[in-house]
Amino acid sequence: MDEVFGPDNFVNEIVWQRVSAHSDAGRFGIIHDTIYYYGPAGRTWNPQRTELNQKYLEQFFDQVEESSGRKYSRSDLMASGLRNGETGKSWRGINPGERGNHWKVAVSTLEQWDAEGRIHWPKTAGVPRLKRYLDEAVAQGGTAQDIWTDLRPIHNQSQELLGYPTQKPENLIERIIASSTNPGDLVLDCFIGSGTTAAVAQKLGRRWIGCDINKGAIQTTAKRLQGVMREQAQALAAANSQGELVARDDAPTAPCQLSFSTWRVNDYDLHIQHNEAVELACQHLGLTRTRTDPYFDGTRASLLAKIIPLNHPLTPLDLEALRTELKNRPEEERDILVVSLGQEHKAREWVAQYNHNRPVNKIHLTELRTDRKAGGFIKHEPMSVQAHARREGQGADARLVVQIDDVVSPSIIARLDLQEGIFRASIPDWRAVVDCVLIDAQHDGEVFNVALADVPTRKQDLVAGRYELPAPPTGATVALKIIDMLGEECVLRLQP
Repeated sequence: MDEVFGPDNFVNEIVWQRVSAHSDAGRFGIIHDTIYYYGPAGRTWNPQRTELNQKYLEQFFDQVEESSGRKYSRSDLMASGLRNGETGKSWRGINPGERGNHWKVAVSTLEQWDAEGRIHWPKTAGVPRLKRYLDEAVAQGGTAQDIWTDLRPIHNQSQELLGYPTQKPENLIERIIASSTNPGDLVLDCFIGSGTTAAVAQKLGRRWIGCDINKGAIQTTAKRLQGVMREQAQALAAANSQGELVARDDAPTAPCQLSFSTWRVNDYDLHIQHNEAVELACQHLGLTRTRTDPYFDGTRASLLAKIIPLNHPLTPLDLEALRTELKNRPEEERDILVVSLGQEHKAREWVAQYNHNRPVNKIHLTELRTDRKAGGFIKHEPMSVQAHARREGQGADARLVVQIDDVVSPSIIARLDLQEGIFRASIPDWRAVVDCVLIDAQHDGEVFNVALADVPTRKQDLVAGRYELPAPPTGATVALKIIDMLGEECVLRLQP
């Protein structure tokens, strides 16, 4: 964390007590997780309130006001250090300077509090103190500190539980986002998992970006967010119809968006064995396969070739391993061709610095997707959809019918072909490749407002493929969004 964000940007270590007791054989029970808080100077900071501990309430609110019966605690009206001006004046014959102190507030404020009965005057000798009432303290709560004991984990019966072993409760993420961002800010979760961060950010009126290499995580998050946005859209429509969309201090934060897009930004999900990937890459690049070398995979002309496993981009760690191998081969004078599916920026910087020193074994990089001469190893074909929309009926009874005729996902077919081996995969029902269907009956060309969502609950269930909903005004554009089982989406615009 220090390497990524810098040790000077460390702010807090927070202890979250997630359970009250736990039995761990041979050691103390582990009942907490640790949260590290990093942030730059000038960061957003919104103090969070928390419920006051009952033992704290009983211990400190031990006074009873005779006239009202209200419980209160006594708080100092003085602070240490001498001051000139309003807070250094004498009040009611009491000079704080004689005690090396000053009043915390102006004398005029002391007079106001005394008139309101908020000053505790001791019956014997002593200084006055401020009354802090129990009922007000409970209503306001306390300021959250660096030990959080009031946020419990997700219980088995909770609707939040989505089967992820590391899933966090929404109230925990809500405190983190609310304390460090404002409505409209952008929240990034690089390992989205079950989508808790994005769901909470959406509910709090923040924009968000979620990333994950696992397609199951993308599907789970997409379904969760569709449900959140559907509820928000319904609430906004109901409030609008009742004329309740007015600014209020207690009004919920309006969502920044009611739609989202899923982007496929890499091909690291190419699930094939490394040996198979090496064979395909050698054929594609015209390499002579070397099967007796324990490290290098082949040769091309005077170059030794090393193919980095395709399940990750080229990293400095891969290059350090290459340098170590070359140190163990002092007699090797050939240049090296390094082949990869993607490259980290730091890896390219590493190679540039290495080659700048004019080594015996100069390194040449080839990226299997984008290289001008050798690229095109992976060709992504987008999903295609055939569908139509029509109006049925007249007047108030008119209906919009959307019919999906066929969906072809080349990415899924290619994945199945790899699994089937020499046999070509067959998909008898196009619905088997579709994860969900969304319809915007009056698409404005910018925001996709979900009017109908077909999201099967169980894995074995299929989407319907034919949908009816109230007909939009004549001339409206109907947008149909289809997301396949790999998270790829296709949007069609239809004219009924």
